[in-house]
Amino acid sequence: MAEWDRLEERLKDLGESASSSVHDPLDPALVRQRGARRRHWRWTVTVVTAAVMMISGGAGVYALTVQRQTPVPAGLPTRSPSVQYVESTVEPSGRASLLPTTSAPRERPRSVPLPYATTKPSTPDPGSVSPTPTPTPTPEPTDTPTPTPTLTPEPSPTSEPSEESPSYTALPIPSNGASR
Repeated sequence: MAEWDRLEERLKDLGESASSSVHDPLDPALVRQRGARRRHWRWTVTVVTAAVMMISGGAGVYALTVQRQTPVPAGLPTRSPSVQYVESTVEPSGRASLLPTTSAPRERPRSVPLPYATTKPSTPDPGSVSPTPTPTPTPEPTDTPTPTPTLTPEPSPTSEPSEESPSYTALPIPSNGASR
């Protein structure tokens, strides 16, 4: 019987030592540690999500601002720029590309309807009385003449006669303070 008592005591000791090595799930230190891990994980996910949104949003803004706008001659009514939608292509990875590929054909800009009527005004009734127009004062000529730009063609270094080529002047590269 002494043998059974010794085995029972040994089993109790092993059980107590095993239970003391197991972490209590409600231990305040462990609860704080898990909370800190969750907060850190949430913060990391938030930062990565914000970075992805900034990068992808930046690509969209870049695509809209890079579109070439033709200059409007003076005196002509302006129109609002048209927004072109770029059709995304599917890459082998299954993800859609944010920017168009270079092999995709470029789409011509679509015409935008004018915000004003293009019909000519009707002629007034001959029977109606119209007010007499007042003459507008003409501006007086000034003493300073307006300079007119002149282009002087430079001789071509090649022997063949060619069109006028503009001359370019190299500008100095600004130095930043980091290279000192």
